[in-house]
Amino acid sequence: MRQHLRLIVAMAAACMFAPAARAQQTEALKLVPADATGFAYLNRVGETLRRIDALGKKVNPMGPPLREKIKELGIDKGVNEKGDVVVVIYTGPGGLRTGDQVNVIAVPVTDYKEFLQGLEPKEPKDGITEITLPIGQAMLAAKKGGHALLAEPEHADALKKVLHAKKDVTASVQGLRSWL
Repeated sequence: MRQHLRLIVAMAAACMFAPAARAQQTEALKLVPADATGFAYLNRVGETLRRIDALGKKVNPMGPPLREKIKELGIDKGVNEKGDVVVVIYTGPGGLRTGDQVNVIAVPVTDYKEFLQGLEPKEPKDGITEITLPIGQAMLAAKKGGHALLAEPEHADALKKVLHAKKDVTASVQGLRSWL
């Protein structure tokens, strides 16, 4: 599971160059708390996945498309493919030098309940639902705006920070909006 999540995070980081600023960016950027170490931004998830899969076919025609990997994780239902994925990054206790990184992934959804289908959701507690991915990995999920927040159980504190954040990065990244 960690390999799958790291692959998705790496792809998100690699795709930060995706063009076109839109009004929807504001909602996605509001998910990034001001105290986050950083974030990765994946513009228009559906279009970006199509491009990544097309590139993957050229580079490794025998490898499975990224969409298949996402389907294996069970996080393909109820996704808003026109929306933006944001990965909120916090440093862990050892800091970035030791590779301690805590990620909260915000997936744009059209229907949060549909998104949770097949993920064996338990009864939510304080807005956070324990889920199990089809590959057997336990995760935590929460809804914030039009996004499903995902984190590993040991990163529950980071998920709560994102879920309950009052101050976000929108003002501090104003100069980057045209680039984003």
